[in-house]
Amino acid sequence: YDQGQTASWTLLANVGCGGTTTAYGHFNGGQAGSVSTSSGEVTKTYSYTFSSTGTTTFYVSGSNTQYGSVTGPTKDLTVNSDPTISVSIPQTSIDIGQTVTIGSSQGGGTSGYPYQWFKNGGAVSRRSSSSYACAAASTGSKSFYVELTDATGDVVSSNTVSATVYTDPTLSISSGKNPSDVGQLVSYTTGTSGGAGGNSYSFSVYDGTSTSDSQLDSGSGAQFSYQYQSAGSFLVTYSLTDAAGYTVSTSLTQTVNTDPSASITSSQNPTDSGQTITFSSSESGGTSGYSYQWYSNSNPVSGQTGTTYAPTLSSGTYVVY
Repeated sequence: YDQGQTASWTLLANVGCGGTTTAYGHFNGGQAGSVSTSSGEVTKTYSYTFSSTGTTTFYVSGSNTQYGSVTGPTKDLTVNSDPTISVSIPQTSIDIGQTVTIGSSQGGGTSGYPYQWFKNGGAVSRRSSSSYACAAASTGSKSFYVELTDATGDVVSSNTVSATVYTDPTLSISSGKNPSDVGQLVSYTTGTSGGAGGNSYSFSVYDGTSTSDSQLDSGSGAQFSYQYQSAGSFLVTYSLTDAAGYTVSTSLTQTVNTDPSASITSSQNPTDSGQTITFSSSESGGTSGYSYQWYSNSNPVSGQTGTTYAPTLSSGTYVVY
């Protein structure tokens, strides 16, 4: 029994050969009820409420006015404290597809406990253990509690815990300049959506296109910059972990070209005043999509933005580039 529960018990008195028979019930040495008869069989039902924990001793005695008295054997009844139960949840923010396990802590009561878990107020079928592992299948707020029934039939409900389920986070990475040239500083930024928030980031730059290549740089933060010292293809990876512990990763390949170089030639050098000279450029390296600006004596020549420059020169010395 549990403390506060009530037991019903019945006394029976019977007279078979004369006299008056009285039956008595005793709890912990005190008389708790009696019934008497002078003819035939009589019963009477009593109730007894267990007000304290421990061992309660019950026995029955009887007497007959002609034949004397008798005391029956004792019966020890164990009275436990009322059962209690509480639940706890390890994290209150989770993402779709993650599993959260709600645990319970039980005290008191009479052993032999079945559990019934509830999610958002509804009973969860086939969940009768002391913990409940819930796989998040939809977004929103989810509440959980459990009912415990001990061996005496005493039912107690736990506190309620809640968790919020978010969509899975997504992550993208963009380069401020791809392709770039050797020596240029390239900035990277991330774009995110979904998730439980509280994001932490980590990045790595590899000297090649695989994570098995040597690592050139690593760190944390939603954005970073890196200056490449050689030409080639370089793998840049980014990872995000949100407050729910969900991790998502992405990557890109950064192309780095050699620095551009240019040279020019003159169609005639030296030349005579009044003649038209054609200067031609020749370029290599760099990242395609060149733009040009011709200069004469350190001054930009208006409108001369092609691969050639053909001025008509008067006498003098000219520095063209």
